[in-house]
Amino acid sequence: MKRLMVICAACALLCVSGQAWSVILTPDSFGNLGNLQAVGSPTVDNVSHSSSGTTLSATVTSQAFDDLDSDDYVYLYQVENTGDHDIHRFTIYPFVGANSSTTVGYLTGGEPAGFVAGITAPLGASISTTPPPGATVGFLYLDLSFMSGPNAVLLTGQTSKVMYIISDAPPTIAQGNVINGNVAYGDVVAPIPEPASLVLVSLGAVAVVQRKRGE
Repeated sequence: MKRLMVICAACALLCVSGQAWSVILTPDSFGNLGNLQAVGSPTVDNVSHSSSGTTLSATVTSQAFDDLDSDDYVYLYQVENTGDHDIHRFTIYPFVGANSSTTVGYLTGGEPAGFVAGITAPLGASISTTPPPGATVGFLYLDLSFMSGPNAVLLTGQTSKVMYIISDAPPTIAQGNVINGNVAYGDVVAPIPEPASLVLVSLGAVAVVQRKRGE
């Protein structure tokens, strides 16, 4: 399983094929997202990666909610920076069915149990198609329009606003990546395909890594 997660991390980071879209974030309160019922308990994972004397670490909380008035599910994510280095991005891979029309945003109030209000909202979001079966959804905490001075906004000790993604696919476990040049990864809730389709994920990711090595 760990081997597959490493392959998925490489695939999610490279994204050398397919399409990519910038997505407009939609701030909204939890109560406005639908008649929501929790699917299980929140998934909480402590992720960490040490390099060159610094530690990238975070607590990542995720949970799915079923909209009882529609076929949709609302996926929530929150990142607490517990390390000694700023966090630049948070990504989820694979997020099956995500495309340019997917609704992505962050909560402005009404956070459910297991989540807190947080103080740091993402600056933007993106969706990139990757080798089958899904896409990578990313939340950006780095203002790329300013290339000098400190510009990472998810600082040590800060907790993000609760991010959300709406999908019509039911939940299981995928991979969340906390990124600042290095990557710390762990389990998050997201819509992914049946186990048989994961063979396609690993084969596609291996092909991408091998192609990069051959360049």
